[in-house]
Amino acid sequence: MHLDQEYAISKIKSHQDIEECVYMHLNQNDPSFISATFSAAMASMYSSLRSGSFVRVIRYRNKPVAWIVAEIAVSRWSGLRTLNQVCFGSSLTGAEAICAIQLLHQELVNYAEKIKIQHVTSASSFVDTKNVFVRALIPMGWKVKGYMAIYFTSHHK
Repeated sequence: MHLDQEYAISKIKSHQDIEECVYMHLNQNDPSFISATFSAAMASMYSSLRSGSFVRVIRYRNKPVAWIVAEIAVSRWSGLRTLNQVCFGSSLTGAEAICAIQLLHQELVNYAEKIKIQHVTSASSFVDTKNVFVRALIPMGWKVKGYMAIYFTSHHK
């Protein structure tokens, strides 16, 4: 899991960052299956930021190239607190894309450990029919079934 020195992970820094992340996602969406609009996506991103959701970006030469949003919830079935990835986008391909998935998910796990969350979940997209996204998490200790991945933190009982 390593990208060269020109890559950096950070929080969202500007309105332009948000726009670039939204466009990254919209460019990969299939609107014939799930509709999406720029205005709704922008409002959603701002809502996530205002509510304190976990939002991180990987930058290459100071330009966003991958990002993730996760929210805290309580499982309806176990009553445990969970950190759920709700959105991911990337303009990277190949090994760099896999590395970005792993790096952002490691940030997610680190955050969950810090705030004493029991587990973290992440899911593949409907366009990822081979579940490459979640399978990239297996070497990091995530458990995967189908399109869903789960990581049990040290706080899991």
